[in-house]
Amino acid sequence: MMAGQQWKRARKVLLWLLGILLSLVLIAVFLIFLIQTKWGGEQVRKFAQSYLSNKLKTEVNIGGLELTGFKKIGLYHVRLVDQQRADLLSFDTVTVDLDITGLTLKKIHLPAIRISNLSASIYRSGKDGPVNYQYIVDAFSSGDTTTSSSSGWDISFNKIHLSRISFTYDDIGNGDRYHVAFNSLGADVKTSDLDKMNFQVSAVELDSLFADMVTMPSKETKSTPSTEAPSPFSIAIGNFIATRTNFNFKQPQDSLAVSTIAKELRANDIFYDKISSKASIHAFMLSEHATAVRYATTIDSASPGTEKKTSSSASFSILVDTLSLVNNGIRVRDVMQKKVYRDRFDVGNIELDSLQLQASQLVVDSSGYKLNIRNLSFRDQNGFELQKLQTNASYSDTNLALSGLILQTKGNLVKGDAKMSYKSIGEIISAPASTKLQVNVIAPKLNVGELSYFSPDLKNNKDLQPLLGKKIYVDLKANGSLDE
Repeated sequence: MMAGQQWKRARKVLLWLLGILLSLVLIAVFLIFLIQTKWGGEQVRKFAQSYLSNKLKTEVNIGGLELTGFKKIGLYHVRLVDQQRADLLSFDTVTVDLDITGLTLKKIHLPAIRISNLSASIYRSGKDGPVNYQYIVDAFSSGDTTTSSSSGWDISFNKIHLSRISFTYDDIGNGDRYHVAFNSLGADVKTSDLDKMNFQVSAVELDSLFADMVTMPSKETKSTPSTEAPSPFSIAIGNFIATRTNFNFKQPQDSLAVSTIAKELRANDIFYDKISSKASIHAFMLSEHATAVRYATTIDSASPGTEKKTSSSASFSILVDTLSLVNNGIRVRDVMQKKVYRDRFDVGNIELDSLQLQASQLVVDSSGYKLNIRNLSFRDQNGFELQKLQTNASYSDTNLALSGLILQTKGNLVKGDAKMSYKSIGEIISAPASTKLQVNVIAPKLNVGELSYFSPDLKNNKDLQPLLGKKIYVDLKANGSLDE
């Protein structure tokens, strides 16, 4: 009898629990469907806007929120201001496609992410003051400084499309300012691992990038070597194309200004790994490009023979299989040089047009630089024309070598090999006995008059004056130190 009463009581409790669970499920289903209605979405929008405004104690506007089943989330016309009521972040549209079929396995897949008309403005008002978004960090900080372990969630994404994006960082305290904007950026991501920061991207297309950077000197502080392991990051991109790029860089304290405009930049099979500090590009092409550099010469106060110490940071290496520059122009001007020369190579006013370069096997690492130049040609503003430069070149802190050299201009043709070894760049002239030369050069066509374009004093050399305007043949072999 007691057992029967206990069973009835247990049965009632079980039915009561099942009823509660069923009610909760029905309420959850009702809320999910309610949120997807226009009225429900509006209530969620109002709640989120009110919660964030109260939490951040500033103005937050959310124009619209959309939830389409479990397949898409959209936020529209969002605006966030900082505590000075200046715009911090705003955007017209952020939509995310969802695939939550692996939710029980802690997997979320985002097939597509779209962002349009986004503008972010970050600034620091004082030299040691906080940035204008610090109040957000403080508002959501729990006060627990211990780092939590990874949640184990696997979040992946495929297609990313950003349009009309603008980002500004202004450090009013020290004068640094960065502004980056572009019309569109599209990326097709094959695999993404946010935990290991590893990404494989099939293609990236960037249009109308505008970047403007102004930097000011900062006080040098002694830094202690970090004992922490470097954070991982690696990326591989199959094809990259950037069209209509405009880049500007200024260092007012050095009177340095660089401006670059490029119609098209292409690269394929790009790879970069942060831990190994290695990068590689299979093919790189830059076409219809123009760069202008303005600088002011200064007197180096360092004593002769002294060398600036190189950075002790980890070595970085890059390999480019093929390099192509098509129809490029370079302008370099020293603003301290007031006079413009038209009868010689003007180092203070360099203008190179129709610059073409075809090269391969560019290697840059801690040991130096290597480049196989198949063809380099250009024309300067005074009419000098380099018709062909071909050589396998290598350079380091102690060596310079040109092998298989072919140099051709309007009046000269030089072929051969040259190698120089030295203790340091600064000691090539100051310590000639330690500078070793190996030269094997044949010049079947040598025009001394054209050489005077680079060294005007040759015209005043009485021994060479009879050779001006004449073509001579030179066969030069030398092996020894510079002082010999």
